[in-house]
Amino acid sequence: MSQIVEQAGQKFWRTNEGDTLDQIAIAVYGTSAGTLEILAAANSDLAQPVLTSGVMLKLPDIPKPQSRRVRQVFDAAKLGVSK
Repeated sequence: MSQIVEQAGQKFWRTNEGDTLDQIAIAVYGTSAGTLEILAAANSDLAQPVLTSGVMLKLPDIPKPQSRRVRQVFDAAKLGVSK
């Protein structure tokens, strides 16, 4: 089973046969958007996109993005626009 392992203050992911970086990014960070590239850069020595069992990947600390508020700038009903 893939899992997060901590050694000397650094977090690692121990892979299962067939794991991919995008799957790991989603499992660890909740998304691959913006995290996949950082994960790949931290593990630049990887030669294949599909990993074998037992590979230890470095998990860099990636700050969670701040949620963005969406503000409605006009009232669609007053403009005669239907939803």
